[in-house]
Amino acid sequence: MITNERAIPVINLLNREKNGVLSTLSKKMGGWPFGSLTPFAMTAEGDPMFLLSGLAEHTHNIMADPRVSLFCRIHQLWTIHRPELAPRFWEMPG
Repeated sequence: MITNERAIPVINLLNREKNGVLSTLSKKMGGWPFGSLTPFAMTAEGDPMFLLSGLAEHTHNIMADPRVSLFCRIHQLWTIHRPELAPRFWEMPG
């Protein structure tokens, strides 16, 4: 059950998408971002879930530093070539 009302629009977006760019902090490149297109699914709690191989670069990066980000585009809005019209989401500290 999702208790944070501010998270609901983001979770709804993620539930509609199947792929995103997963970015981790590169172990090989001294913390530079390492991003690649990755399929994902959402849990019932609203968390993205990834299936990563033990051989994957992302797996090695996450083992060294668990901070990650996920970028998803909104399919319908981007097809009109006006990304500035797409909703934006920010997580605010605190």
